[in-house]
Amino acid sequence: MHPKTLAPVLVTFVFSFALAQFPVTVTDDAGNNITFDAAPERVVVVREELLELLVSLDIQPVGYGGRIDVPQGSEVTTHAYLSAEQLGTPVYIGEAQGLSLERIVLLNPDLILFPNDGGAEGSILDELAAIAPTLAFNPQARGSWQDIIVKLGEVLDKEAQAEAVLAAYAAKVAEVRADVAETVASAPRTAIVYLPSPDSTWILGSAFALGGLAESLGFEAVAPAGVDLGPFGASEVSLEAFFDLETDAIFTIQFSEGVQEGFQAETMLAAMDVPIMRVVLAEGRPYTGPISEVFYMEQFRDQVLKAF
Repeated sequence: MHPKTLAPVLVTFVFSFALAQFPVTVTDDAGNNITFDAAPERVVVVREELLELLVSLDIQPVGYGGRIDVPQGSEVTTHAYLSAEQLGTPVYIGEAQGLSLERIVLLNPDLILFPNDGGAEGSILDELAAIAPTLAFNPQARGSWQDIIVKLGEVLDKEAQAEAVLAAYAAKVAEVRADVAETVASAPRTAIVYLPSPDSTWILGSAFALGGLAESLGFEAVAPAGVDLGPFGASEVSLEAFFDLETDAIFTIQFSEGVQEGFQAETMLAAMDVPIMRVVLAEGRPYTGPISEVFYMEQFRDQVLKAF
């Protein structure tokens, strides 16, 4: 075949191969099977965890619902930790429990991403599905965002980007794990204590995002004897439970740096006679995701290197 004849044939073949990935059928965490004939271009996303996955794939949503203080219907131009280049200028549609369906309709989306963590079932999910194909995912559990980003990569024709995100994350885990390996070898057990308020104390296990993150770095997340962390890997505990806690170190998960004055747990923690390392939650940032977990992972590492 003459080169001039071969060229358009090759172009046609490459184009056909690119389209061969569709239709794509994805099963979400609500058990819905949804088929896409082409990659969605106008995506509405609800909640920070799913937003983080979307921008990690270099997708800017047209609409966003989450915990931010802006009027409904206005463009979101700033975010607590995402850059303007990552975010774009999505229209704010309200929080998950108070979405403006009318504004979502006006955005004419071809995909809606919604959290499925116990509050996503029922009429709101049905109403969203009547507007556009809706995928409901629960990104809270440890390791779930990795599965979700693979599915989103298929739907959004960003499979290579999803693989790159996973590879970069795995490399970061390996890097930080190596940095703390000496400490893990000598003090492998750690308790993950969440301090949301002065009179509330929680223990997080490996099934919870930040507890699992500590385990991915080599630590063993431990809990007081007799405490059932349940399927979500978290349990509120009394201070007396610390009498039955055997650990080599403690990570506290809290909202400000340093000792939490007035917190009932602080006196008990100080009496444990083990290193206490404090990981600070950032405003507007989720517990999980390829961007946020790196942020918290680095805090884990810095605290370990400082304490031991």
